[in-house]
Amino acid sequence: MVMLSKKAIEKHLHPHGLIPTAYRIHPPEETAFPELHVSIDQIAVEEDWYEVHFEGFQASTRRPINCRVQFFLPRLNEKKTFMWGDRQRTIVSRCYQDLTAPVDKRRWLFDTPGHIVVRELQKAFAGAMRDFYFTGNPPSSDMLRRRIARIFSDSRWCPVLGGGALAKKSLRELVYLDLPETLDLEVLRFPSELYGILDPTSTSSGEKVNRVYRLCQGVTINRQGVAKPSKVPFCSTLADNAISLDLVPHRTNTLRTSFEAALDLVNPEEPWAAGEMHDLQGVHLETALMDFKWLTWEDCIVVSRSAATKLKAVRQTQEVVETFGPLTLKVKEGDPVMPGGQLLGVGMSREGKRVPFVARKLYHQAWVEKVTACRTYVLGRPAIRYRFFLISHIEAKTGDKVTTRGGTKGVLKVVPDAQMPKREDGTLIECCMSPFGVYSRKAVIVPWEMMLNKRQTTEHCRMTYEHLSQLRKVEPSCQTLVDEGWGKKEQLFLKGKPLEEETFAGPLFVIRIDKIAREIASVQSGDRVLNHHGVPTNKARLSGMRRDLAKAVAMDDRGLHACLAESIRENISGIKHVRRIASVLEPETYFEE
Repeated sequence: MVMLSKKAIEKHLHPHGLIPTAYRIHPPEETAFPELHVSIDQIAVEEDWYEVHFEGFQASTRRPINCRVQFFLPRLNEKKTFMWGDRQRTIVSRCYQDLTAPVDKRRWLFDTPGHIVVRELQKAFAGAMRDFYFTGNPPSSDMLRRRIARIFSDSRWCPVLGGGALAKKSLRELVYLDLPETLDLEVLRFPSELYGILDPTSTSSGEKVNRVYRLCQGVTINRQGVAKPSKVPFCSTLADNAISLDLVPHRTNTLRTSFEAALDLVNPEEPWAAGEMHDLQGVHLETALMDFKWLTWEDCIVVSRSAATKLKAVRQTQEVVETFGPLTLKVKEGDPVMPGGQLLGVGMSREGKRVPFVARKLYHQAWVEKVTACRTYVLGRPAIRYRFFLISHIEAKTGDKVTTRGGTKGVLKVVPDAQMPKREDGTLIECCMSPFGVYSRKAVIVPWEMMLNKRQTTEHCRMTYEHLSQLRKVEPSCQTLVDEGWGKKEQLFLKGKPLEEETFAGPLFVIRIDKIAREIASVQSGDRVLNHHGVPTNKARLSGMRRDLAKAVAMDDRGLHACLAESIRENISGIKHVRRIASVLEPETYFEE
């Protein structure tokens, strides 16, 4: 699917009054491109090429001028996303207020993705043609291509799509609220006329105006930029996947971000309590709300080895190689690839060096799903872009992150099945979660869902909520489930011995989110923001990831002792906190007096 037709280019691109005539062309100077040493079914078309003839009059002399420029635009797929470089991207919408109308008649209008592309291209062409219009010097096609490339690679209007299917779907509903920079967003309230059009809970600003929102599910926008409101007050991510939002109203925006970060699982299960439509991929784990030694301290969530296997996820990786010469493929579809494994033969890099092209982004063993190649331009030179689509199956390990539909995120600690509690009948408790992590977040939905799942397991049924009712108060209520006896505690056993106190346990739908354990070890030493005392600022975004016991346990489990020692010493979070972390592990290894 082309992004812009010839007619659209001729209608909208008139930089400085110049008249365009557009043509669809094959990549120019095709003989200059390296030969594609791949089979015909691997040749991809990711870009549409155009040649535009501009005619007009010079500004000062009014003499006739004309020029030709060649450029390319990314090709859209059936879901209206596109590949650009090594990333899959989409184009978002814009919401703005018509400030040209009288104050009492101003209304909110929308620019659809098509309008956004046209507007950004108009700016790019106006900048490229300015010198041509005033002096008669024609622009180079390379300069124009660079301006266009910045639109799709650096512009906020073209964000990168996430890894999971749900993230890709959600991001296509993203809308930027474009307000004048002089306005103080802290004192503005969410416009009442946008209720039912933009989901106010899709950002963390509450009632205050933010700049990023999601369209409500079912909203339509006409050619004039006027939106027709929907009866659904939430975006598709919440409308399709949330249950009983009245139990976690203060964490609605957290639910959306958690759902968007969900990884696709190898063997996902249908949630036992769900709406008519749902995209979340997770599994039900027999969960106990209990303090389990230090394994559930802070945000730690301990799971059994068998539960970690059930949480095995699919991670897609793309390796992109852009080269100025033909290369021999070293892998084909279905072949295994290891991290650092060779994908292509020895060729010329961008820096002019002969190097073998290997898998740089891969951290796990993977399989080649597909290989494509296409002609493109890199640094103004004809080049070939090879794209390798790789798939890994990643079992959950200590340090990976999970969440529930109540937004209670945690860092995993994986232990053998024999070290987990069991019920009296021998049923394994697959997950232990600290009650403090649930109650401190006021996530009443967690015990509610566990009680509901227990009832439905006994009654062999699956509860489906109508599309709108799941977003309001739903039945059965917490009180009803408690009165029916589903909230009773029970005696659990560890290695054949009863625990000191009874515990509440039940099935809970657990979602694995896109935070793989290798990322736990990121320490940004040498790149930190220091305060006036010369110590790192205590902010994760500025000074590296905050260290807590969950992350320390993950690093210890992976054998990253030197990295852990460095992170404890160099991150300022209070000497007592450091001592507490060190005392749980090996003080002589991680902490020096």
